[in-house]
Amino acid sequence: MVMTLPFGPYTIRLPRSGLTWAVAFSILIHFAIGWYFISRLVMDQRFEAETPPITFVPMAPPVPTKLEPPPVVETDPPKPKPLKPRPTIRDVRPVDGAATVPPMAIDPGPPVEVGPVVPEAPAAPALAPSPTRRVQPAYPGKAIDREREGDVEVYVTVGAGGSVTDAQIVREDPENYGFGAAALKAVRQWEFRTATPGVYRVTVKFRLG
Repeated sequence: MVMTLPFGPYTIRLPRSGLTWAVAFSILIHFAIGWYFISRLVMDQRFEAETPPITFVPMAPPVPTKLEPPPVVETDPPKPKPLKPRPTIRDVRPVDGAATVPPMAIDPGPPVEVGPVVPEAPAAPALAPSPTRRVQPAYPGKAIDREREGDVEVYVTVGAGGSVTDAQIVREDPENYGFGAAALKAVRQWEFRTATPGVYRVTVKFRLG
């Protein structure tokens, strides 16, 4: 004989023997456990599908607030210090019976004589260019005997044709040896055709050997 067991829309027939009943009961338990886990898995998936996604919206940093300047506290200006009265100079009256000193006369000294004003020396003329014609001066015999050397500075006036129209000794070192006369005689024969007419400075040097 077989025992029927309704299970939902299905009908399970179970035998009445002990071994068959144990096998059937074991199958039923496994079927129930499997049905439980399958239904639980379906429910978890449905719950996960129905859960809305969570979105993260970044928040902007807070705007710093402007600090208001502290209120200006008006203070009273410092009061000027009162000026102390200065002592006044009193009239000094002579004491009765005091000796009086007569005023002394100051000697102005001898009168100072003011002489004539010495005019400033004129500026030295420019150095003369190289002469186009040069005459060598003769060495003075006195200077040769004394073995002396010398320098003579001469101011020459050059005319329109380049010839020397005037010559003047302004320095002779050493003197009294004939260097000035020898230099003056030679320079008057020089010519400066490339020079502009005017006064120039010429230095004549006398050297032994």
